[in-house]
Amino acid sequence: MPEVTLFWYDGEIKPSPEIMPQVIASLGQVPHTGCLILGDKGMMVSTNDYGQEAYIALKGEKKMKSTAKHEALLAIPQTIPWYCNGGQYIEFVNACKGNGKCYSDVDHSVPMLEDMLVGCIAQQIPGKLTWNSSKQTFGNPAADALLRPHIRKGWEF
Repeated sequence: MPEVTLFWYDGEIKPSPEIMPQVIASLGQVPHTGCLILGDKGMMVSTNDYGQEAYIALKGEKKMKSTAKHEALLAIPQTIPWYCNGGQYIEFVNACKGNGKCYSDVDHSVPMLEDMLVGCIAQQIPGKLTWNSSKQTFGNPAADALLRPHIRKGWEF
């Protein structure tokens, strides 16, 4: 995949309202949690930690619309099967029992988790970091030191 630039915000540190006028116009405030994706054709915001509520605005649109109701998304055929309509928790339990697999199975969730963990490290190291996923390194000694867990004596494996 081509390189992308990610900005990590956490706790009370949030993106500026100026970069998301459609979100403010639609929701009244910067969400307390979630994910904001800015692209060439518009923006998408998830307003919780699990992606259950998401909104989209294409370039030129003044307000966000639910991803379940936006005309541009309704026209896209569903090509990835949903394995469970009971939500991610039921889906996970069913997969553990051997009944289907998760919609965001390991091939999708492991790279996504890598991004999240890189963000957690970025919070702890001042300055700009560049992550090399294929080599699993920042090239920054302080950041690289956080890549491996600290294992207390007696708990080694």
